Amino acid sequence: MGQPSVLAPEIAAQPEARPESAAERRPESRRRALLLGGLVVLVILIGALLRWNGALVGGDVADVAAYRGHVELTRSGRNVYASEIRYPYFPGWLAVEMAVYELSVQWRLPFWQAVRGAIVVGDVLLCFALWWAAGRAWGPARGRWAAAVYALNPIAILVSGYHGQFDALPSLFSVLAAGFLVGRRPRALPAGLLLGVAMALKPFPALLVPVFVRAQGLSLAARALVGGLALGLVGAVTAPYLLADALGVAQNIGGYGGLNDQGLGGLMRALWLERAGNLYLPGAFGNEISATTRWLALAVIGLTFLLTLDAPVPRAAAAVYLAFLSVFGGVSTQYLIWPLPWLLLSGLSPLWAIWYGFAAAAGAVGFYVVYWPQMILGPPWRGPLPENALIFVVGQALCWLGILTTWLASIGRGFLTLRRSWLALIALLLTLAAAYPVAAQVVWFSREWLRWVPR
Repeated sequence: MGQPSVLAPEIAAQPEARPESAAERRPESRRRALLLGGLVVLVILIGALLRWNGALVGGDVADVAAYRGHVELTRSGRNVYASEIRYPYFPGWLAVEMAVYELSVQWRLPFWQAVRGAIVVGDVLLCFALWWAAGRAWGPARGRWAAAVYALNPIAILVSGYHGQFDALPSLFSVLAAGFLVGRRPRALPAGLLLGVAMALKPFPALLVPVFVRAQGLSLAARALVGGLALGLVGAVTAPYLLADALGVAQNIGGYGGLNDQGLGGLMRALWLERAGNLYLPGAFGNEISATTRWLALAVIGLTFLLTLDAPVPRAAAAVYLAFLSVFGGVSTQYLIWPLPWLLLSGLSPLWAIWYGFAAAAGAVGFYVVYWPQMILGPPWRGPLPENALIFVVGQALCWLGILTTWLASIGRGFLTLRRSWLALIALLLTLAAAYPVAAQVVWFSREWLRWVPR
């Protein structure tokens, strides 16, 4: 027997699901399969109703109101990448916004209801995509669990329902793409195209391109096809805007630094609010911590990629997203939904997805009750409400703990192999180098926090 890869995470010590045995994969009776399938559909329906209830509660606020602004700019003949607003998405989402607007006119619905409805439908479809993909990877029982857990997971309900952000739509196409890579015969063509569609809606699935390209069972030509199709489709969709104003596209998408709502930046923001009563981090510190941690995030993502090099695509995808969330200082609340479907596909126990979902939901609720209480309490509530700072602090601490512990679970015992791999050691050294200026910023913030005298 040969030695295992020095970069492969030893995942046996983590609480996780195992591939089903031959006995467990025996065909279920038709009655049992129909009964269990019907129960899962019922759970998904309940989840859909919870999301739509949240959509009606949240109404036309924040990001949802911004979607209407994108439509109005485009209908007036203006380029969203050359306007006074920031449009940090690829044009695929703009096409969806315009299509939803046309439907809202035909159906005589308020635009905010139509666009929220499209987001809820996309998230419900993601439940079925997880059912299919997890079933291909781990068997029918795991597929049902994945769909049911995602349908009722609080962070998915909050982001897609109450918040009204559309991150579930890129995740839908990413999961469908992964479904074509986890079977016995991986198919590069649909995987690459679907990943490209996901990226054309929002940039964050670009983090998964290296993970998809190195999927097990692909030839060198197939790997090139996956990456080429994904990037090529995004380029084709964006080409008209690049020709019109390439600098504007680059500044809007590449220059977006995120917001200090969650993660490391969110925790410091919550602590500063509780101590100083200020809704934002002091001075330019919020922008500075986002810029500095961007390099640290890239380093940690690279290290995580190496530590999960031989892991299945979904597990590596979950680890990469969690690595990003754990150290980047500009994490917006909707980013918290990114790892969830991949945790359910990863082979880890569903308990990890449940734990992560509740921890992330605590962070989201802590943020909402201060800055956007109307998202979860309805239009009569107006923010900001600094008096809820303590809830914000507790939620952020729990959220960050959930991100870190789930990230460690996703990489398994990969750190134990660092001493046996020069490449991974180099990545670790780069991570430590990138962490140094961030540590200096955290020390500065700590001193300012301790020195501040509440009035």
